Amino acid sequence: MEYNIQHFILAAIFVVCIAYIGYIPEQGDFYHIIIPYTVLFGCYITLLYQRVSFNLLLFNAIVARFILIFAFPNLSDDIYRFIWDGRLIHMGISPYAFLPNELVGTSSLLTSELFNELNSPEYYSLYPPIAQLFNYISTTLSSQSFLLEAIIYKSLLLSSDLILLRVLYLLFKMIQIPLNHMFIYALNPLIIIEINGNVHFEGVMILFLAISLYYIKGRRATYAGAALGLSVASKMLPLMYSLSIFCFSQTKERKYLVSGAMMSSVVLFLPALVEFGQASSNILTSLDLYVKKFEFNGSIYYLLRFIGYRIYGFNTIHIWGPFLSVFALVSILFISVKTKFNDYSSLMNTILWITIIFLITSRTVHPWYLSLAIFSCMFTRFRFPIVWSHLIFLSYINYSYQVNQENLTIVFIEYAVLLVIMFYELKLIKPQFNDSRP
Repeated sequence: MEYNIQHFILAAIFVVCIAYIGYIPEQGDFYHIIIPYTVLFGCYITLLYQRVSFNLLLFNAIVARFILIFAFPNLSDDIYRFIWDGRLIHMGISPYAFLPNELVGTSSLLTSELFNELNSPEYYSLYPPIAQLFNYISTTLSSQSFLLEAIIYKSLLLSSDLILLRVLYLLFKMIQIPLNHMFIYALNPLIIIEINGNVHFEGVMILFLAISLYYIKGRRATYAGAALGLSVASKMLPLMYSLSIFCFSQTKERKYLVSGAMMSSVVLFLPALVEFGQASSNILTSLDLYVKKFEFNGSIYYLLRFIGYRIYGFNTIHIWGPFLSVFALVSILFISVKTKFNDYSSLMNTILWITIIFLITSRTVHPWYLSLAIFSCMFTRFRFPIVWSHLIFLSYINYSYQVNQENLTIVFIEYAVLLVIMFYELKLIKPQFNDSRP
């Protein structure tokens, strides 16, 4: 690798665009988001596919994250629910026990100002224990300052990301994939903006998943299981991979893998289990409403919804939502059981395609939902999640309208281009890991 002025210029433009998106536009400022994001994405692709120094790429990835620390997450309102849940825990109240509208105004911490910013005040909290721990820590100062609480939260996410970069470095050395491939994830603009900028918790979930995959490769099954449990306790999605990881493990290691996962899960979920009846019922209620009500940037679901409108004349999400959930579950179980896990790459390919099944059958696909796809594609020959990480930012146009609506033309363009790229990679590109470029 060599340094040259072009690489430094690209790195500088990259950081400037990250800073612009992090500090300037609001959620509805579509062109102030998509134009710098497109420039940013162009820098990202160029840096990935040229022979750029590993140290420069690593420095760029770290600086881009640090620069967002003091930016309030203006592209997402999820931060307010994190703050709400954290303040509840400080008051000794379970975030799973009450709806926000049952508690607003009962304390100086639960103000109407905070309540009015919540995007789902009619839902019980769905965030697992480790996410709630971050919520608790970020609200420790009880300063009534949303910005300060966001800065603390971002600092925690930054620390997690720095650890993740180290884990990826060790994992890539272990499985002998070129180290620069880790920047598919580490430099991806969506990852930096949505995780470090908009404080979504996928980064912590992926950290523990990466640790689990590292220990799986190292044949340390108990540690792998414990880390997988930590990942699930961060966000429930890695449950999708648990059967595949179990099937991949050697027979003699499986009991240690399961015991490690069970121990960490029981310890982490114990607070919720103590009040099992009420908390679990509330969480299941919110999950049921989520499956039957929420819809944003869907693919297969939108086709089925269109058919439903043509047949019944109204939105049939209450039919297609549960149907697609069951279909995804059966498909994931089938792939996990039927895949012949010959080597580590077969496991990572399975994890990628399980993630894709989950995404294309989902009713709601926000940009940060792609984090797992971007992460898992690093270990495979497939690169369509990289393209998708640009296309999905077009969905921000939906926030630019005065009346809440979706631009279905944009949705069609997103998934049509994605389908073409997927087909091209599946049919025409042969696997290769013969140089350092991703």
